[in-house]
Amino acid sequence: MLEGRYRDREGFDHNFIAQTIVKKTKMNPVSIPSKIVLHYFGIPARAEAIRVALRFANIPFEDRIETDWRTTKPTFQPWEHLPMLEADGFQIYHSVNILQYVGRFANLIPATAAEEFRANEVIYGCEDFGSAFATTSSITDPEKKLEARRALCEPGGGLQKILVKLEKIIGTKQYVAGNQFSIADAALFAAVGNLSCGLYDGIPTNILDGYPNLRAFHRHIGSIPQIAQGYENVSKPWVIGFKVK
Repeated sequence: MLEGRYRDREGFDHNFIAQTIVKKTKMNPVSIPSKIVLHYFGIPARAEAIRVALRFANIPFEDRIETDWRTTKPTFQPWEHLPMLEADGFQIYHSVNILQYVGRFANLIPATAAEEFRANEVIYGCEDFGSAFATTSSITDPEKKLEARRALCEPGGGLQKILVKLEKIIGTKQYVAGNQFSIADAALFAAVGNLSCGLYDGIPTNILDGYPNLRAFHRHIGSIPQIAQGYENVSKPWVIGFKVK
């Protein structure tokens, strides 16, 4: 437990205790749902970390691919977007929210508060990739969009800046936080896989060549048997970004 004193702007002296940084408070246990259905499209993108976490924990789920989004979109209320997870009929939206829920019932939340905070930093840091891509989403000219996407990967580009930070954070560690797999590892594995799988036009599939720590991390997580099995016998071209060579 960390204890100390500080004086605020009015000069009042206060005691403060930062106990949760050292020891995690107990959370209500969440039982594993008997039926899990993940709704998304036939691509990795924002659902892949969820798939990876469920596969790692050997928890069965239905990976339901939505093919007629114009027709089905109004049925996904109130948010009208994907991914959406059904857990025994209970509907959960937003990818990070779903991932954290899966982490609760799959026991993939880091053991200590400090490790959990570090894990969340990486999870939300991976969300920054979407913000970087958003800068190119309004470009209608195909060639200009490709040029803008390539620029994201160059020094000073939006993607490059995030990759440099993640490369430093992961270092030579096998896992993001602590010494065992957590939802942060699923998030980081999915994020760098999304970049290198050819899913996004203009992003080279060898983008990780300049980030040896991230490449080593990706290979380590991708070689875990239950995760690797999820990419066996998959004919879709994007699998190259996830299947360990």
